[in-house]
Amino acid sequence: MTFESDILLKLSCKELRKLSDEKLAKHIAYFQPGAPDHILGELEFKRRMSSPGEMRGWAALFVSIAALCLSIYAIFGGHRI
Repeated sequence: MTFESDILLKLSCKELRKLSDEKLAKHIAYFQPGAPDHILGELEFKRRMSSPGEMRGWAALFVSIAALCLSIYAIFGGHRI
């Protein structure tokens, strides 16, 4: 069974996540703009594009919390003379 015959099937969100970018683009192109499957495909594509930014956000948050903990330790629990 080729993808062209599968494209006629309506895919769930889980199934859309399994598609490669090329197959997702074909799936989106098959449906008319505004159709539920077209919208789901676009949302999945946007989710994939926003992932790197989301990861950077979590990394920045982690570094900020680590720096805050280190500065609190340095002020209150650091070197005692």
